[in-house]
Amino acid sequence: MTLAAPTTQHWSEACLAAVRATTECVDWCIQNNDGDLTGCIRYCMDAGDLCDAAARLIARESVHAREALTACADAAKRCAASCEEHRDRHASIGRCADACRAAAEACRVVAERQGA
Repeated sequence: MTLAAPTTQHWSEACLAAVRATTECVDWCIQNNDGDLTGCIRYCMDAGDLCDAAARLIARESVHAREALTACADAAKRCAASCEEHRDRHASIGRCADACRAAAEACRVVAERQGA
C-alpha cells in the first residue's frame, strides 16, 4: 500500500491544512454562533477529526486507510459546502471551505489509486 512520494506529500499537506483550517473555523464559529453555525461547527469537527485519522492511518500503512480516505473525502466535501454558505461571515470560514475542498479532492484521488 505504499504511496508514491509526490502524491503522499500533496495529500498529507492538504489534510494537515484542513485540520488547521477546521480548528480555526470551529474556534471562530463557537465564539460567534448565533444558532445558524451549529451545522457548520459539526461538519468542521468531523472533517478535522477524519483528516487527522486518515493521515495517521496512511502513515502507518493501515489496512483501513482506504476507508479513512473515503470518509475523509466525504466529510471534507460536506464541510466545504457548509462553510461556503457562511464564507462572508469571517475569513477563517472561507479558508476552511477552500482547505476542505482541496483535502476532499486529494483524498478522493489517493483513495481511487488505492482501489477504493
